[in-house]
Amino acid sequence: MASGSEAAVSGSSRWPAWLTPVVVVVVCLALAVPMACIEVEIKDNKLTVLNGTNVTLKCRIMSCYRMKAAVINVHWFYGLNSTLRQRALFSMKAGKAWYTQASQFRGRLQWTGEIAKEDASLMLYDTRFEDSGVYNCSARHLDDKLKIASTLLYLNVVSEIEPKDRTLMFIVGASVGGLAGLLILFVIIKKVVKFAMRMHANKEKKDCLVNSSPQHDNVENCINNSKEEVEKASNP
Repeated sequence: MASGSEAAVSGSSRWPAWLTPVVVVVVCLALAVPMACIEVEIKDNKLTVLNGTNVTLKCRIMSCYRMKAAVINVHWFYGLNSTLRQRALFSMKAGKAWYTQASQFRGRLQWTGEIAKEDASLMLYDTRFEDSGVYNCSARHLDDKLKIASTLLYLNVVSEIEPKDRTLMFIVGASVGGLAGLLILFVIIKKVVKFAMRMHANKEKKDCLVNSSPQHDNVENCINNSKEEVEKASNP
């Protein structure tokens, strides 16, 4: 009887027997492997600067973990392009900064970031033409065992900045100016026409009164007609 009851219970269950070990494995993996939770971002990743000027290589860190310098490592790398091997420029580990001693960048780098404010920026002083290339900003949170986040910044050092093409801006400005000029001209013409019609109406009134006597009936007609002319001049 007991075996029959157990069979009835197992037969009524909707949980397939083969699914149990799969669920166990998935749960174990989820508990053993932490979720990746750190990203880096460079909004303006293409910079063009004049030779000899200073430039800030901006990089932002985003993490769901606590933002403290003691638990976040930041690294900057440099390469002529994204395919060639990159060399280390700077590292911030446990709140301590390390700078490359390579002759190209020696003495020209300065950490300007602040981990607590999600800032991992690096200042490059007195840029040179050979500084053109690809800069890699990477970060790792020590509580995140899964991922090192990184992103690229492209720097171009030039002898002069090419002026931006302002043709479209000029066309738009000229169009707006032309429309404004036409509107002003229309208002002026309208006022001149009103003034001319008013003067004409006043002249007709004066001529009519001069050619009429108080005994004539058309004096009143002259006054009424002049009023109509003035109203027309005021409201064309």
